[in-house]
Amino acid sequence: MSENQELHREKNLAYYCQRFTELKTSKRLGPNAEYKPILILCVIDLITQGFIENNQIAASDKLIDTFNKHWDILSSGTYQGKDNLHLPFFYLQSEGFWHIESKNNSLKRVPSSVKKLREVVEYASLDPELFELLQDQNYRKELIDVLIATWFSANQKDTKELLAINDRFQKEDDEEEDSINLLNQQKKQPKSYLRKSVIRDGIFRKAVVHTYNYKCAFCGMKVTMSIKQNIVDGAH
Repeated sequence: MSENQELHREKNLAYYCQRFTELKTSKRLGPNAEYKPILILCVIDLITQGFIENNQIAASDKLIDTFNKHWDILSSGTYQGKDNLHLPFFYLQSEGFWHIESKNNSLKRVPSSVKKLREVVEYASLDPELFELLQDQNYRKELIDVLIATWFSANQKDTKELLAINDRFQKEDDEEEDSINLLNQQKKQPKSYLRKSVIRDGIFRKAVVHTYNYKCAFCGMKVTMSIKQNIVDGAH
């Protein structure tokens, strides 16, 4: 990759980090409306696991199930969001990096349900630049950390609550792994492996840096990101 291309990618990364900190939330529900960041995290998670392989994001059963599970774990619980994937799927259009391809131009207003969304929408797509960034695990990690730092850590009073969220993700991973192992035994097939949630990793990183006040445990240096968040990477 040339220097000019790398600079272009870094500019895009900074741009999308900034965009993720400034998501427009519901005027009625207030700044803690978590629909959009949870949907974005779900899309990143499914890209990481290989369920989304091209830039056509359908309202699939897998996306719906992932959104509902992540909502149960991550939401503040101040309002009902489960089974309401249609809301962020539609309203993310206002952010400029999420684009919807409708069936026969039939999407005139927000769909009334997930079922209606699937009737009128072919798929959504991300900006090509953002989708390209999400193919790189290091860029994915930075974007996940920005989303978690902006939209979820502010509501957590202490490390104990962050670790509780991490434990709920771990429980979900363990339950899914048990199901996979049972299915493998029943079908007598070679063992398949669960790719654990990258969101869980992000929550765990946040809990660790919260514990150490964003300082390296070895040298005491305080590590920050320039885009409004304090983020500690694995090494610096």
